[in-house]
Amino acid sequence: MSGPLFYNKIVPLNRDRHRSLKLKADGSQRFAAGTHFVPLTAIEFYQAARDYPVVFSGGDNASPIAMVGLRAGENLFVGDDGRWSSDVYLPAYVARYPFILVRVDEQADYTVCLDETYEGFSEDEGEPLFDDEGKESELTQRVITVLRDLLTETERTRRFVERLKSLDLFTVRSARVQDRLGRWYGLEDFRVVDEKKLAELDDKVIAELHRSGYLGCIYAHLFSLGNVARLGWRIPVEPATEAAQEPAAATS
Repeated sequence: MSGPLFYNKIVPLNRDRHRSLKLKADGSQRFAAGTHFVPLTAIEFYQAARDYPVVFSGGDNASPIAMVGLRAGENLFVGDDGRWSSDVYLPAYVARYPFILVRVDEQADYTVCLDETYEGFSEDEGEPLFDDEGKESELTQRVITVLRDLLTETERTRRFVERLKSLDLFTVRSARVQDRLGRWYGLEDFRVVDEKKLAELDDKVIAELHRSGYLGCIYAHLFSLGNVARLGWRIPVEPATEAAQEPAAATS
C-alpha cells in the first residue's frame, strides 16, 4: 500500500536520532512538483476556492482535493525554482511537509514523524528541531500545534464528506480544458455536489447543513469549479512557440 502523498521515509521524531537536525528556511516545495492534486480540509475551501478547482476524489473513500494540474505528475503551481506560486493559497497539506502525525494502530496515540529524505533538512544550517538541552525547539512546538490542528480539521472533513454521501449529493463529472495553444486536456471521474439534488433537499436539512458550517463549504466548492478552465492557461508555453503564435492570433 502506498503511503501519504510526498512522503518517502517516515520515521518518528526522536530527540537522540534528530538532536542535531535543522530545517532550512528555503521555502522550497519542489517535493510537490510531481502531483496534479493536493488533499484539502473543509476549513480551507474558502481560501482554496479562489485559486483551484476544489473537487472530490472518486471511489469509496471520497475526499476533497485541490486540482493543481491537468496531467498526472505535473503541478502547474510549482515553478522551475521549486517554489509554489506566491500569489495563490498554499494548501495546509503542503505547508506541513516534511512533518506528519502517524499512529501505528487504532489504539495507539498519534506520533510526530518526519520524512528523513526531505532535502530541506541539514545539520549545518537552519532552525534546529531541538535546543542544546535536547528539548523541543520553538520550531518543533509550532509544528506540533499545526499538526494537531490539521488532524482536527481532517476529522471534521471526514464527517463533512460522510454527510454529503448520506444525502446522496455527489455526482461524477469529467471536463475538457483547453490551453493557450488550443490543445485539449481531460479531467476524468471526479466528484462534485449535484446542484439539482442540493436544491431539492428539505428545508430542515438545509438548515442543519448551514448550522454545521457544511453549506458554506458546499457553496465554496461549487464556486471553485469555475477555476477548471483557468488551469489550461497555466500550462507553460515555450517563448519561441508563443512568439510563433502571435502572427496567427493577430490575423484570426
